[in-house]
Amino acid sequence: MARTFSRYNVKKTDKPFLLPNGEALPQTAAVSLLRENGEVISTLELGVVDPEKLYEQIAQRQAVNLDKCYIENFSMAVFREKRGIKNSQFLDLNEFIATNSVFHSKGDIDLSFTRFSAGEIDLSSSLFLGGNINFTHADFGDGELKFDNAHFHEGGAIFSNASFGKGLLSFKNSRFTAPGKEARPERRKREGSSRSGRIILNFEEASFWDGKIDFTRSNLGSGEINFSNARLSNRGLLFVSAEFHTVRLAFKSAHFKNGKLDFRFANFERGTLLFDRAFFDNSIIDFSATEFQSGKISFNRTEFEKNELIFEASEIKNGRVTFKNNIFGAGVIDFSSAQYRSSGVLFENVDFGKCTASFSKARVQELSFRSCQVNAFFNLQLQECGSLDFSNSVVRDIVDMKPYGFTPELHSLNLSGLLLLGQFYIDWKANGVRALILEQKASHRHRSEQFRILKENYHTLGQYDAEDEAYVEFRRSEAKADLEEALGEGKFFRKWNAYGVYGFKWLIFDKIGLYATNPVRVLISMVVAYLFFVLIYFLLPFFIGNEIMPSLDHGDDLSQLEIAFYHSIVTFLTIGYGDYYPTGVLRWISGFEGFTGLFLISYFTVAFVRKALR
Repeated sequence: MARTFSRYNVKKTDKPFLLPNGEALPQTAAVSLLRENGEVISTLELGVVDPEKLYEQIAQRQAVNLDKCYIENFSMAVFREKRGIKNSQFLDLNEFIATNSVFHSKGDIDLSFTRFSAGEIDLSSSLFLGGNINFTHADFGDGELKFDNAHFHEGGAIFSNASFGKGLLSFKNSRFTAPGKEARPERRKREGSSRSGRIILNFEEASFWDGKIDFTRSNLGSGEINFSNARLSNRGLLFVSAEFHTVRLAFKSAHFKNGKLDFRFANFERGTLLFDRAFFDNSIIDFSATEFQSGKISFNRTEFEKNELIFEASEIKNGRVTFKNNIFGAGVIDFSSAQYRSSGVLFENVDFGKCTASFSKARVQELSFRSCQVNAFFNLQLQECGSLDFSNSVVRDIVDMKPYGFTPELHSLNLSGLLLLGQFYIDWKANGVRALILEQKASHRHRSEQFRILKENYHTLGQYDAEDEAYVEFRRSEAKADLEEALGEGKFFRKWNAYGVYGFKWLIFDKIGLYATNPVRVLISMVVAYLFFVLIYFLLPFFIGNEIMPSLDHGDDLSQLEIAFYHSIVTFLTIGYGDYYPTGVLRWISGFEGFTGLFLISYFTVAFVRKALR
């Protein structure tokens, strides 16, 4: 059977047709599958089934075998109407086989309210032209239902409120063609074929027990796939290597228990996947190596209990994955090696419980954990990240961002309001943390708070050099924030006082010794201060006449420069031998130098001891 075609043509003749089971049908249908230009791709010759005889078989509860048949306008609703049976009354079918057949219907192929009693239902390799095949409220017991290699043109499959036991439901290699453009009867376009909101699959409020639902390597076209309010227990729902065009896939309020939802290697051209208010218990949700050209995956108020959520090596070229108001139990979230360079992964108001997470070597434009609770190990050794946000979150365990064997690219970091009760491993230099926070479009107060958090974190980790770096930036941002707030009050005296306080902190605390974190810098500042006073003692006597005089009648015949060096050192170090003394204004300058020396020596002692003790 041709996998793709644009039009079809059906011709019936009175030529007898011999079925594979030896039964002869009086008519033959030639179903021609055509390209858009009218070229015939292939022609299927099938036996024409008389609907009345088929209904009689069903009434007698005989097994139905329609292999290589052409079935037109088949509907159990018609069967009920002709026999005066209520539409909601269940009818029994023991076996229904129609492989390599064609179902052609202006409306739905109606098998609703049918009980299949664990019999075989095999519609493999069949072609469905026209409406949906409708299994609403059907009961499949523990039997199998196969649509392998089936082809649905313009219609879909409806299983709303259906009940499945332990049997297999298989759509392997099946194909769903978009309505209107790709398939229509020749010279006659089916009314309503271009309608919007096409249903591809509808499993709303269906229930499944054990077994497997298999869409492996299927092409699901464009439209809506609905599993809202479905109940799946011990079931695998497989979309492995499936192809999706423009699809809205809804799992709203669905309930998964002890199963697997598998999208590995699937490909979405445009996909919207909604898991809002769904519940997963001891299940696996696997998007490994799935590709989205454009995609949105939403987990809003979804609950996870002992699950694995895997996005390893997946790719979304344009879109995002969103988690909002979720509760996780134990389990794993894995985005390792994910490729979201123009897309984001957003967690907002999420309680991760005991769930661990890994984004090892992932590339993501935006990764956000706003107002979340992290209670277990998070591996955030990202290869590339445009924006990382932990604002207003609580971290009680380890978050590891230190790269091993590669250089990360992190362009923005936000830790505003983070309550860090655990440990945050982030390399100050390799991750460029200082620049990441300073480049934020945030107030100085918010920046200072983030540097304070990092300072305390590095102290806990014993990374004292990084702690000092973070502490200096914390104090600088804090000083700028104080100045900014004081200037905003608008009072003249308050503004000038604020500038004075800020200038004092900038010179004395910051420039001289980096807030007592750098003893070498304090030592250099001491040398600079000493030489500054030497210069004053040497030059000032030439202008005001005051000199540094020897206290003894016989001096040491020192030059004026030597006296300046000598007097400055004994004054700066507060030794005070008394063999030389200042006169005039130099007395006040010498007193100030003594205070400066005492202050800087104390400053150096604090900085040196702080370093030595750690």
